[in-house]
Amino acid sequence: MVSGGKMFARLVLESSLGASARQTIVSREAHAEQAFVKQKAGHAGVKVFDPESFGKKLRDKPLADTFFVLGSGSSVNRLTSDNFREIGHHRSVGINNWPIHPFVPDMYSFDSVPWVGDGQNFRRSLDLLHRPDIIGALPQVLAVRLKDHSEISHIDSLPPEMRSKVHFYGRVMPATRKVANLTKDLSEALNMLTRDHPGVVLDSGASVVRMVGIALALGYRKIVLVGVDLNNTTYFWEKNPLFPEGGPVPVPINNQRRLTHETTDTWIRPFSVIDMLGNLAKVVSRHFGGNIFLGTSPSALASILPVYPWKVPPIEGA
Repeated sequence: MVSGGKMFARLVLESSLGASARQTIVSREAHAEQAFVKQKAGHAGVKVFDPESFGKKLRDKPLADTFFVLGSGSSVNRLTSDNFREIGHHRSVGINNWPIHPFVPDMYSFDSVPWVGDGQNFRRSLDLLHRPDIIGALPQVLAVRLKDHSEISHIDSLPPEMRSKVHFYGRVMPATRKVANLTKDLSEALNMLTRDHPGVVLDSGASVVRMVGIALALGYRKIVLVGVDLNNTTYFWEKNPLFPEGGPVPVPINNQRRLTHETTDTWIRPFSVIDMLGNLAKVVSRHFGGNIFLGTSPSALASILPVYPWKVPPIEGA
């Protein structure tokens, strides 16, 4: 039970008088997170994410001005070869189980969530990188704040050629718990992280939120969320003849327990991913002169984010 004193302190913190204190809290936590990530990267023998040096390791694409975040929602199946050709001209990151898909992005991002399923999803996601075309492309690999030896040891399951491509990065939550404070607090936090802690990004317990932070850190102001449906829990490889059960690529079990994606729930996170992305979109527009787009319209985000203007439209109703 929350005491009266703690309730009053939270009320003050959430007020306009507490704005400076909230900024201080996030700054201190980001400083500690940066040190933590540096320590764990040292233990693992990998790099810490640094936007400048990381950007230089990516394939040269002088005309790339858009960052595609590749999630695993079923709307991915609406994209055509023309759409993926367009993505290939820009920057892209595939999240977690994306290596099931034949399209190879510039980078992959993985996180370890040991309380989901049997706790081995992180290891299985890394194992998906053992494809000749992925190894040949040598994409960079991002991993968020691996905490202990058992998590870090999974890095050794990577193909040897990709071991040197791994970068650890950190995350920090907003100090506010009030949706009305999010836009201003996220703006302040993003400016602070860019200036003081480039290896740390904003989070709310959702990979896609962190990838928006990675995109901004790398200097991209046009960000497209592909396969970030949230209004259902079907993945692109399910009910898809291109990814048969028992095929050469093992498809993961769907661990979602609700009709909508678990990141829309707040029982283990301070904000729904919808609230975070909606407010991040405002910040990107107002303070960075950019936009966050949806790859396709069937998404819980369709009422707050515009659809990306593809050169060739995706398939309708796929």
